[in-house]
Amino acid sequence: MATDRSNVSDLPPTSGLEIDPNAMLLPGTDGNWVLLGGSPYTLLTLRAPAAEFVKFLRQGLTVNTGADEAHVSVTAAQRLARRLLQTGLAEPDLRAPSSITVTDITAVIPARNEANAIGALVASLHQVGIEAVVVVDDASTDETAAQARSAGATVISMSNGVSAGPGAAREAGAAAATTPFVLFIDADVSVSQAWVEPLLRAFGDPAVVAAAPRVRSSNQGGLIGTYERWRSPLDLGARRAAVRPRSRVAYVPTAALLADVAAIRSVGGFDSALRTGEDVDLVWRLHAAGGVIRYEPTSVVEHRPRPTLRAFIAQRRGYGRSAAALDARHPGMVAPLAASGWSVLVWALPVVAWPIGIAAGATTALLTAALLDRKLVAIAQPRTVALKLAMRGHWGVGRQLASAIWRAWLPVALLASLASRRARMVVIAAAVLPNAAEWHTTRPDVNPVSFIAMRLLDDASYCAGVWDGCVRQHSFRAVWPHLANWPGRTTQSKVE
Repeated sequence: MATDRSNVSDLPPTSGLEIDPNAMLLPGTDGNWVLLGGSPYTLLTLRAPAAEFVKFLRQGLTVNTGADEAHVSVTAAQRLARRLLQTGLAEPDLRAPSSITVTDITAVIPARNEANAIGALVASLHQVGIEAVVVVDDASTDETAAQARSAGATVISMSNGVSAGPGAAREAGAAAATTPFVLFIDADVSVSQAWVEPLLRAFGDPAVVAAAPRVRSSNQGGLIGTYERWRSPLDLGARRAAVRPRSRVAYVPTAALLADVAAIRSVGGFDSALRTGEDVDLVWRLHAAGGVIRYEPTSVVEHRPRPTLRAFIAQRRGYGRSAAALDARHPGMVAPLAASGWSVLVWALPVVAWPIGIAAGATTALLTAALLDRKLVAIAQPRTVALKLAMRGHWGVGRQLASAIWRAWLPVALLASLASRRARMVVIAAAVLPNAAEWHTTRPDVNPVSFIAMRLLDDASYCAGVWDGCVRQHSFRAVWPHLANWPGRTTQSKVE
């Protein structure tokens, strides 16, 4: 039977928590402590026993043993653990075996002209014990349906022989599921023997309604294949996270997603009107309904990259085209820049008022540190922390601005470049500096010139789709920045 996941709060006491390695636990005023970190950035004021509990969690103790050592009740420790999870200050370390098994799962595979791959995927799902496999044939013109039946899958054919899109296909497959959980997985994904267990374990947290693995691009060779291995838009990195808008992991794709069927149905399932972005829309509606969505990169599947440059560009354009439609459904959530207006001013002043703008920008940066100092009154010595946080925030906004120039504002930036040498320099700097820094940090198996060229093609293709979608939607809100007062989304809470 499916677990009722409504109104849940308690994490199992035998669970551990992995505290954000970048979080800072600092002495506060009045004998309290302050925990800073998470995504979005959060300030928690803790009583001394609660701070001791956090220290014990960092040492690897479980919630119940940490509570005993810190002399706090297990109930209070569970409440604090949930708060740490909600703010991204910690990730769960669920150690007990999952009560969910592969027999509780129906796999749903939307497929269009995947005759060469569908049989192998169905067989690999059967190998890990997922017997209920539904292939939704979305108007294929090859032998996809026959190959799926031959491999032992149930086949649903979309009506009228016209492609309805992946969202509608997944919805049709989910409607046929009789198990409490459904695994959405694309036909061009391949799985290994060990990928499913971390996803099952994620549901040991009763608040979780969906869990997604890391989706890496399979190494197909060539420039596109090698680039995608390092820079696939489906690969969200190696760090675990709760999925929420405007956080480090803002969405997960349904290239592979394990979800609670009841939760999916309670939010109305997939929006069949969306041809791309339907997975982002579903995940955000699950989050808005109070569900927790986990990104679990300890589970890894592989996705076949686009074989040609033309297909690569079309894929990125399609992703960008969904931005305006998503903004219509989730206003402000797809803004290309979500930042403090102060930080934007720090970067804008040197551009619009060179060279005196450099001094003005630096002065503004120091002013924001002073303003943040006043908001960190709970910290015993806030000045150094405020300066560090302010500079880190300004640097992060600079990277966001560089990305937005190429992924959202390129038409405007190119027009400005025709009239202004300074604008040309900004566009060139945004193209080269952050991408060169990324190449230097990650050292992909692609030479730096080719890597930067592919990054620019990637971003420009996405931008073309964004503007195409805006024209179709008759709205340009998807390219509008979201600005907030300093320090933005930082919040404060006192936890006993």
